[in-house]
Amino acid sequence: MIGSGVDISVSYMAQSKLRNACDAAVLAGRQSMQGNDWDNASEQEAEKFFDFDFPSGTHGVTDAVFDVDQDADDPAQIVGSATGTVPTSLMKIFGYNSMDISANCNAKRDLGHNDVMLVLDVTGSMNDAPSNGGGTKTVHISRSSWNNGNGGGGTGNRQGFRTSGEACIEERPSIGNSDNPFEIDDVVRRADIDNRATNGNDTLRQFGRYDPGVQEGMSQVGCPSEASRLQSYASESAFQSAVNTATANVTGGTYHDVGMLWGTRFISRTGFFASDNPTEIDDVPVNQHIVFMTDGMLDTGDQLYSAHGVKRYQQCTQGSGSEDEKHLSRFASTCSLAKSMGITVNDVVFYTADISMPRLLPWHGFVEGMSPTIDMELETAVRSQPYGNQATPPVICAEPD
Repeated sequence: MIGSGVDISVSYMAQSKLRNACDAAVLAGRQSMQGNDWDNASEQEAEKFFDFDFPSGTHGVTDAVFDVDQDADDPAQIVGSATGTVPTSLMKIFGYNSMDISANCNAKRDLGHNDVMLVLDVTGSMNDAPSNGGGTKTVHISRSSWNNGNGGGGTGNRQGFRTSGEACIEERPSIGNSDNPFEIDDVVRRADIDNRATNGNDTLRQFGRYDPGVQEGMSQVGCPSEASRLQSYASESAFQSAVNTATANVTGGTYHDVGMLWGTRFISRTGFFASDNPTEIDDVPVNQHIVFMTDGMLDTGDQLYSAHGVKRYQQCTQGSGSEDEKHLSRFASTCSLAKSMGITVNDVVFYTADISMPRLLPWHGFVEGMSPTIDMELETAVRSQPYGNQATPPVICAEPD
C-alpha cells in the first residue's frame, strides 16, 4: 500500500506539472498570434514555453509529447494536448511498470469591442442601510427610462410626452393588445422590445406620460433620474459621474422587469436605438452585455404609481398569479429574449444580513455599557446565484458559474 501511494503521488505531481505546462504553452502561443493568424512562429513559441515548464526528465517522465494547433472550428482558439509516461518504482513488484498521464488545454482571445448596458437598482429599498434604515446602499438597478419625444394625444395619462421634469414614462400595451381596456401581458415578446410608433397617430405603440399631477389614487410616487444611451466615456471619472447622475434619485417600488425591458431596448440592434448598436467597429465585432444589479427585493405594491400605472385602479398587467408573479414572468421572458438576441446577461444581487448572537463569555456583566450580544452587519454582492429558499424567489437571468 505504501509503495502504491508513493508512485501515485509522483504521478499526480507529474500530471499537475504537465497540465500547467500545457496551459502556459497555449497561452503563449495565442498571445504571439497576430489576430487569428496561426503560423510557425506562434507554434514554436508555444512549444518553447512547454519545454521550459516541463523540461525533459521532469518527475522521471519519459516519452513526453506536446501537440498544439489552431482549432478547426474556431480560429480565435488554439488547442493543445500533452502526454507522457511516469515509470513506477515500488509498484513494479506487482507488474505495473509505468503510469500514463495526459492533459488537454486551450486558449482563446476574443478580439472584439464590448458594449455594456448597466441596469441599476435605484428604487426605494436601496435608500436604506442594511439594519437601521439610515444611510444608503451602494448603486444597483435602474428602472431604465427614455423620453420618447412628443405625441400621444388625449387627456390624463395619455397626454403628450414629458419634455422636462421627472424622467419617466408609462409602459404601452403589449404589441397586438388594445389600449381600451389597457392590457400589458405577463410575457414580453420581441415586438415589445423593438416595435416603435410609425407616426403620431399610432397610439398603441406610443408610451404614456408619467405624471403624478394627473394620476389619482396612488399611495407613493417614484421616478428615477433619466437613463443614458450607450456611449463611450473618456475616463473612469467621467463614467462614475454618469453613474452618480443616474442614481441621484432613489425612490419608488421595485419592478425588475421594467429595468430589464428598457435595458434590452437600449442595447437592441433592431429597435429604438439601433444606431447606437453596431455589429462591428472597424471590422472588429462588438459583443453586447447587460449587467443587472439589485438588492433582490421585488416591491410591486397595490397603490404604487409605476410604469404600469396604479394596479388597484387600472389593472394594466394581465396574466395569472399574484402581481409579483406577473412581473417576475415578464422579467424571465425578457431575460430569455435578451440572450436569444446574443446579449450576455449578468445579474448581480446585493445581499445584506444582520446577525445578533449572545456573547460566549459574560464580559458585559463586568464592563459598563457593554451589550450582552455581538451584533454584525454583513453585505456582499453575488453574481448569478440561486435564491430558492426565499419566499418569492427572484428569477435569474444568467446561468450560475
